[in-house]
Amino acid sequence: MRTPADVNNAFIAYRKAYEFSMHPRMVNTAVPSQLRKDLLRTAEALHFTQRMAEYRSVFPDTKWRPVGAATIRSSCRDQL
Repeated sequence: MRTPADVNNAFIAYRKAYEFSMHPRMVNTAVPSQLRKDLLRTAEALHFTQRMAEYRSVFPDTKWRPVGAATIRSSCRDQL
């Protein structure tokens, strides 16, 4: 069951992994495709429009499966 807090925590972990991959020592390391997808998916699910625009410009060819807001809301409702 995904809650908004779960998605937010995942986004933070993905963002930190991405930031680490941008470290100067990692200069010849490509950002893994799954990490690119996860950043886009969670940024979209959380309505982080500025981050979403940033990641879409950095990863223009990356396709991802959106996390539906309805899925998150129903998970929260199921936990009540």
